[in-house]
Amino acid sequence: MDDDQVLREIAHLRELLEVKVRELEKRLDDRYEIQIDHVRSLFASAERADIKAEQSADKRFEAVNEFRQQLADQAVTFLPRAVYDTAHKAVNDKILVNSERLNSMDLRLSSRLDVLAGITAGGTSERAEGRAGRADMSQVLVPVLMVLSVLISVGAIIAVVLKK
Repeated sequence: MDDDQVLREIAHLRELLEVKVRELEKRLDDRYEIQIDHVRSLFASAERADIKAEQSADKRFEAVNEFRQQLADQAVTFLPRAVYDTAHKAVNDKILVNSERLNSMDLRLSSRLDVLAGITAGGTSERAEGRAGRADMSQVLVPVLMVLSVLISVGAIIAVVLKK
């Protein structure tokens, strides 16, 4: 083999090597472009998913805020504690006043009945029995009247609240 032939062989091998290198570079460039496109599509998908997640969260927060507003609107219709306490105290005061009135009326009535019984019967045993019977009656009558006055007061409070 002479030198020319060796040089041609080397030149030919060099050309083949360059062709292979260009083919490999082309393949690598194509793969790179495919991967870049794939990464871009992944980023676009992730961005769409993020937008959907934000919209979903916004809808949930809107629903929660609507619920909170409903609770706030409902709370406005509730009877305030101070109003209830004032009305309850007024009812209790009325009950006490009525109870005291009933007790004083009972005492006056029993004393009048005692006087009347003493005048008609003239005996002390009948007076004692009359007082015992009236005491039993007042023990039943006072709680019944107290409950009745409470119901009337509660009705009045409800009427006042409903007018507002």
